[in-house]
Amino acid sequence: MAPGKNRSFDFDDVIHNICGTSPFALPIRFMEARLIVAVFVFFGVISTPRAADSSAVLNKNAPGHQDVAVPLAWGDGTKILVVGGGTSHDFQKWFNEADVATLRAAGKCSVNYTESSATATKALAEADVLVSSTNQKGFDTPAFRAALMKFADSGKGIVLLHPAVWYNWPWPEYNEQLVGGGARGHESVGKYSVDVVAQHQVTRGLPANFQVTDELYHMTVDPKGAPIEILAKASTARGVNYPSIWLVSHPRARIVAIALGHDGRVHELPEYKKLLANAVAWAAGGSAAKAR
Repeated sequence: MAPGKNRSFDFDDVIHNICGTSPFALPIRFMEARLIVAVFVFFGVISTPRAADSSAVLNKNAPGHQDVAVPLAWGDGTKILVVGGGTSHDFQKWFNEADVATLRAAGKCSVNYTESSATATKALAEADVLVSSTNQKGFDTPAFRAALMKFADSGKGIVLLHPAVWYNWPWPEYNEQLVGGGARGHESVGKYSVDVVAQHQVTRGLPANFQVTDELYHMTVDPKGAPIEILAKASTARGVNYPSIWLVSHPRARIVAIALGHDGRVHELPEYKKLLANAVAWAAGGSAAKAR
C-alpha cells in the first residue's frame, strides 16, 4: 500500500490473517487483532467502506470544492437561467429535466440549467429571467449576492420556486426584498386545494382551484419586507391560509413566487406547467426586456 493512500478492508480477513486458522488460536489473540485494527482505522492507515453521499454531488459550494464558472451557450429567444441544487428535493429530475422541458415547450426561448454559484453569477449578466429553486448552503457568495441584486435592479424577471422561498441563507435582504417573507415550516406531503384569488397574467388559464399532492409551505409575510400581492392561497386542515402564488413588489424587477413543487407529481400537473410558463412569460415582460 502506497504511503498516504487509504484502502477498504474486510474486517474478518484482517482477523483471519492475524489469528491464523489454527483451532488452538486463543481468544486473547482475537482481542489483540481487533485492537490493532482499531488503531489502524483511527490513524487512517486503513479505512472502512462507506456508502456514497449523493448530496455531495449536488452541493457545488461545499467546503473544499472549487466552484469555477462555466460559460453557457445561449440561443435565440428569451434567455432563461434555471438555478437549482441543494437538499431535500430531486433537483435534476424535476427542477431541471421536467421544468426545463416545460419552458422549452411553452415558446421560443433559450434555457440553461446550473447548480454552480459561480456559473450563475456570471450568467445573470446575460439572462432575461432567473428561475431559482436552489437551497444550497453557501450558494449566496458575496459575488452572487451582488449579481442578483444588480439583476433585479436592472428590471429583469425572477421566478422563485418552492425551495427558493424558504429562509435558506444568512442574507435577510434576499427574503425581505425578493420574497416578501418566507417559510420556516410546512405541512407534511398531502392533498390540498390551491385556490386562485386574483386574476392576473400569471394565473391566466388556471381553474378557480386545483388539487395538488405536495408540501404546504407556511409562507409568512414579512411586515418590513417588500409588499406582496397574493394570487393564490392554500389552507391547512386546521383552516389556516397561506400564500401559494404571489407577486413581490420591486422598484424595477418583475418577481413571481410559487410555493409549490416539493413533490414530483406537482411538476407533472397541467396546471403547474401552465403556471410556470405564465410566470416566466410575465417576468420576461419587464422594462429591461422591452427595451431590447
